[in-house]
Amino acid sequence: MAELERAYRIMHEDALRPFVERLMAQMQVVAPQEHDTKFAYKPLARFEDMRLDYVRTLLPMKKVMFPQREPFLRFSLEGQPQAEAVTDGEPTALIGVHPCDAHAIWCLDTAFSDNHADPNYLARRSQMLIIGSDCMPDEYCFCASMGTHLPRHGYDLFLTDIGDKYTVEIATARGQQALAGAEGLAEPTAADFEAQDDSRRRKVEAMQERVNIEVSRLPLLLSGAWDSKVWQQEAERCYSCGSCNLVCSTCFCFDVLEEVTLDLKGGARERQWDSCMLEGFAKVASGENFRPTREGRLRHRLCRKMQYLFTRYGEVFCTGCGRCSQVCLVKIQPPKIINLLVEESAGRAV
Repeated sequence: MAELERAYRIMHEDALRPFVERLMAQMQVVAPQEHDTKFAYKPLARFEDMRLDYVRTLLPMKKVMFPQREPFLRFSLEGQPQAEAVTDGEPTALIGVHPCDAHAIWCLDTAFSDNHADPNYLARRSQMLIIGSDCMPDEYCFCASMGTHLPRHGYDLFLTDIGDKYTVEIATARGQQALAGAEGLAEPTAADFEAQDDSRRRKVEAMQERVNIEVSRLPLLLSGAWDSKVWQQEAERCYSCGSCNLVCSTCFCFDVLEEVTLDLKGGARERQWDSCMLEGFAKVASGENFRPTREGRLRHRLCRKMQYLFTRYGEVFCTGCGRCSQVCLVKIQPPKIINLLVEESAGRAV
């Protein structure tokens, strides 16, 4: 969706409910909801179930546009074999997307539309309205270091809570259309923008985790750290479980499987999320494994996020959301690894 020159409105707190319920009458609405003390993006049945005061969901919003497992080809083996492509999707509003996750949507949009465009992802994405909302960090967040703590792209509308009302940034024509006719809107004042700036300033001040290097220098740092002892030191306690990949908002690798029905009359070709941290990920048919060690897999994961794709697309693919740090059983945390590499690099320079 093409971006507009950014415009702003004020939405009073009591106007949010009718706005969301109007969307629910028009399309599927997916929003963060509490689930067993954690939060998850789920289809919204009641406005009361939506929670915008959360830090992060366990699984990222990518599962809505890039499901954990999806068919993309169905085939029949009866008579003359036949196959047909499968694409699905329906008009969907995704509400409550934080700035770091909105940046992740931009990353996925870019990767899935580059070179060989992915028709399944793009068909689903083309029907999505993305509504972001601001947040406050916990001990795992380091989005300020990645430059993803402020809304920049990957959304149509963006809400910032400034007390009993929200500033609403209108970023695209789709967002403008969704907001048309909404109740309780007003023009923002200078005081409203000051309140918005103050909220975002407090967010940065509350950030506990930081990376001790400018984000633009990460590719250079990592290119010079190939043989660093830090990789082995951190990887010694890695279980190669792949949890970090599965909760990452910008991981988009997948495996392809073909499932045949028990009666052998048909089946489907499906894809499911895969993880570069799993031992078999880089193994080929001959038995050769291009990344057989935990050290090599950990290095690849961080370099892919902060060097390879960063260099290719001009934006960092680690958003600083903190999901991988939170779920890692042995507390391998990317900002700590980067800071160790920074210290090591400074020692070599001396």
